[in-house]
Amino acid sequence: LPTLNFTGTVKIHGTNAGIVIDSADATTVTAQGRDRTVTFDHDNAGFAAYCMSLTPKVIQEMYKAFNPSGTGVLTVFGEWAGEGIQNSAAVGKVQKHFIVFAAHVDTQYVELNPEYYNHEYRIYNVYEVPTYSIDINFANPGNIEDVLTQLTLGVEAECPWALQFGVSGIGEGMFGI
Repeated sequence: LPTLNFTGTVKIHGTNAGIVIDSADATTVTAQGRDRTVTFDHDNAGFAAYCMSLTPKVIQEMYKAFNPSGTGVLTVFGEWAGEGIQNSAAVGKVQKHFIVFAAHVDTQYVELNPEYYNHEYRIYNVYEVPTYSIDINFANPGNIEDVLTQLTLGVEAECPWALQFGVSGIGEGMFGI
């Protein structure tokens, strides 16, 4: 059995959201939730209104950052988190913001550009806080379950994401990549 490396990122307690950008010109931008298009009339915690506040320059910048090929429909997936969304975690005390964690062009997932963020427009990248990397030897996993549990409990006890905004409190855990 192989030894595989897993990277864990902080799981942010918000609501799933996405920005669909039709082309490099950003002529059409659509806000989406986990399983539907969101609009002003049927919004997802203010995400549609937020998307419509993004300037064409910011949308074009995002398109180029996550789709260097310059062709196809880009969907940027993230977590819309902050005040009024999931108040049981520390991140619920932070101003609403969008945290990018994945992207795909047309129907293919692409490698996430860990360098892209735009804090002026409250766009963050999941890689802006430490990640957790671990090798798992499936032939001899040993106490790996205990190690993973301790990492997850540590993030839950003190949310690294909220802490970067000066807010201390519980987090949601970890997400494996």
